[in-house]
Amino acid sequence: MSHNYGLPYKGSKNSIAERIVQCLPKGGRFLDACCGGGAISHAAYLSGRYASITGYDINKSIITLLNAVMVEGGKIDYEHFPLITMEEFYEAKTRWDDGNLNDAVIRYTASFGFNGQDYLWGKDRLPYKYLMQKVVSLPTKFERREALRDLINTLNTAKIPYDSTEFKNLAHLEQVQNLHRIKLVEDELECARDAIGTTLEFRVSSMFDINFEAYDVIYFDPPYKSAQKRYNHKDFSFLMFRALLNVLRETGKSVFVSEYENPDPEHFIEVANFKKLSTQSAQVNKTVTERLFFGGTADDYKKLTNRDISQPADLGQDDSEDAVCDDTPDGVRPAAGGEQCPETDAGIDSTNQSNQGVNNG
Repeated sequence: MSHNYGLPYKGSKNSIAERIVQCLPKGGRFLDACCGGGAISHAAYLSGRYASITGYDINKSIITLLNAVMVEGGKIDYEHFPLITMEEFYEAKTRWDDGNLNDAVIRYTASFGFNGQDYLWGKDRLPYKYLMQKVVSLPTKFERREALRDLINTLNTAKIPYDSTEFKNLAHLEQVQNLHRIKLVEDELECARDAIGTTLEFRVSSMFDINFEAYDVIYFDPPYKSAQKRYNHKDFSFLMFRALLNVLRETGKSVFVSEYENPDPEHFIEVANFKKLSTQSAQVNKTVTERLFFGGTADDYKKLTNRDISQPADLGQDDSEDAVCDDTPDGVRPAAGGEQCPETDAGIDSTNQSNQGVNNG
């Protein structure tokens, strides 16, 4: 059974987070320098490999949400969080960097693919989606009954058959699903916290402003060069990033980078690779090869991990049971939370965020 790590962030390392952590050396203080939706931090936390884990991201809204869900808990009223309209979403988006938790929940749970930028649905789907979510979200059964009657009348008027593919696509309640997904993450970490004994925190910072001296194992998941992403609405400097990597490597830090391409072939080596489904586009899902690079030699890596990498570990497809770097039991998830802790996959299809709710508006 697959496990969902972190928030359902578009481009997340969710499906490979546990295997990436298994390829990293154990240590005291772990740094997730571009934490995004927190998948790597989540997997590292449950692994029991580290005494402390710190995630950094330049996006204040996502850090606010990560701290509320994965560190503090009890801050979000999931059961009664209201249905978010398109107008409310874009109003909250104008305050995108104010660090307000309510705005952060609105911005991400009501956005397409949890991207924080685009509203869940295009205008052509709004009447149906609003009514469908009202059916499950309104506080009383009488209000829900009225919403159901309105929905049936609206579908009949539009001549949308209940057994059609169009109806099935409309029936995906993405905002409710997003809230459910992050609640499951919160519940799991709350249950496992006492058993693990690892400290977890998230902070706002550019990767270029972090005090790296405080950390032993450093992991970067930067904007990928081939993807031409922007870094907090600004152009990302790959020259500055490469210079930072070399400074850290020369000071003896254990530095790892996820990328499609080697960020510095002269000084970094590939230690693992694996194929995964890229869901960056709602229309096109394709298989890509993710690679993990280490700043040092094969001998350096073997000293850190006791693993020979004469050939980089091919970790196979998503959710492959036998694709592991390190099969030493570390207390990953089961030992941390035990059978009594809820797992974050419970009925959640993590592919829905990219395959349904296409933003047509």
